[in-house]
Amino acid sequence: MAWPQQQVDELAYAAHHHPTPGVRIKVLAVRAVAMGRTRTEAAEFCATTRQSVADWVKRYQAGGVEALMIAPGRGRKSHIDEQQLVDYALQSPRNFGIGRSRWRIKDLAQAVPTLEGMSLSGVWQALKRCGLRYKRGQPWCLSPDPAYEKKRQVIAAALEHARRYPGTVVAVFQDEASFYRQPSQAGLWGWVGRLQPHMKWSHRSNTLVRAAAWLDALTGCIGVLQTKKIDVKHLLRSYRELLEAYPDALMIYVIQDNWPVHLHKTVLEFLAEHPRLQLCLLPTYAPRLNSIEKLWRWTRQKLCHAHPFCDDFNEYKAQLAECFVEAQHQPAEIGHYCGLDSLASGKLFSA
Repeated sequence: MAWPQQQVDELAYAAHHHPTPGVRIKVLAVRAVAMGRTRTEAAEFCATTRQSVADWVKRYQAGGVEALMIAPGRGRKSHIDEQQLVDYALQSPRNFGIGRSRWRIKDLAQAVPTLEGMSLSGVWQALKRCGLRYKRGQPWCLSPDPAYEKKRQVIAAALEHARRYPGTVVAVFQDEASFYRQPSQAGLWGWVGRLQPHMKWSHRSNTLVRAAAWLDALTGCIGVLQTKKIDVKHLLRSYRELLEAYPDALMIYVIQDNWPVHLHKTVLEFLAEHPRLQLCLLPTYAPRLNSIEKLWRWTRQKLCHAHPFCDDFNEYKAQLAECFVEAQHQPAEIGHYCGLDSLASGKLFSA
């Protein structure tokens, strides 16, 4: 029986590119049959039995290459207690009497009872089967604020209020950031080898420019005030620009951190005179809850990392202003980058 050319081509591709070695062996046997070899010849070629080749051909004809995969639950059962391995690997080695801060594979092989007698490569495979990988750690600071949950609920209620009455009620994330003359380090293309690409720094003082900005939690629109410094005077100017941006809004929730200037006496007097502005303070040490932090990240990725303007600070400030204008012209993209999609669905800040 002649096999369709499409199946022959599919087998030839899978024999070289399928990610599972066992499937590649089966594909080679089935392809040999498709090319006119007998099942006995294919079995000798692949060092298996004639019956196995016949089963593989039948499975392939019924379901294609994927039918040659080992079904879940089949095959030899592992003697490893995966839950025990996970319990050890996700804790500090010091909890088990090992004077190290991070696990090595050989430490796991010695400490985890279920891994007794296994080789290092076997332990690595066991970790892989458990879904564990050796990954770079992410700095993570839990907020020590005793009112964390209460503040989170207040912010969640403000966002829900804005979602229910768009235009009439507005919620914005607000923050300040500094941008320095000297470029921050980042990856650059360079020649293979030990020599790193040079990133020019200036001999001048590492002066800075400040920015105060707000980000609409629903639309992604932003407003930015760029200046030499942010003090009470400039913060109030930023608030006034926010009020002018939403003349028809009856209430504007301003979600911001606990910087002392935000609670300055003059600022509080201004807020009392403008009841449309309602402050919602974030928990302390919880920048991950302030979506506008991603706007600063976007700006630094686009301009500040390895920038070439360290000897011309005026040009650097002009380029920074252009970045903010570009962000203002693409609110949908900025909103997506800052994670506002989660806010729109009500996932972030939900209980």
